[in-house]
Amino acid sequence: MKNKAILINSTTQTFTSVVVESISDIRRLIGCDMFTCVTISDRETIYVDDEGLLKNPQFFFKHSNYPDPLAGNGLILGFDMKSGDSKDTAYLPIDVAKVTEFYSINDLQF
Repeated sequence: MKNKAILINSTTQTFTSVVVESISDIRRLIGCDMFTCVTISDRETIYVDDEGLLKNPQFFFKHSNYPDPLAGNGLILGFDMKSGDSKDTAYLPIDVAKVTEFYSINDLQF
């Protein structure tokens, strides 16, 4: 696997094009041991820390195609609906920036 992806950094509030070659890359980029995926379209998904809310998160992001804020960093990858395999994202960082909002823990009510 060698796929183009977009890293959403909730601390620095930036969007960066990256290349993902393995599951280890996903874990390293979002800063986690276990990850989960949230679907944002029929061809795109965001990988996030599955234990993000358990780590006393201070920063969050919300993509307009997902109803809830997500803790920590995110990684957008495309996926093939037939095989379930990851593929290059169709998005550019500027596209993601237009549909993403950032929050600190103080901005959210739990």
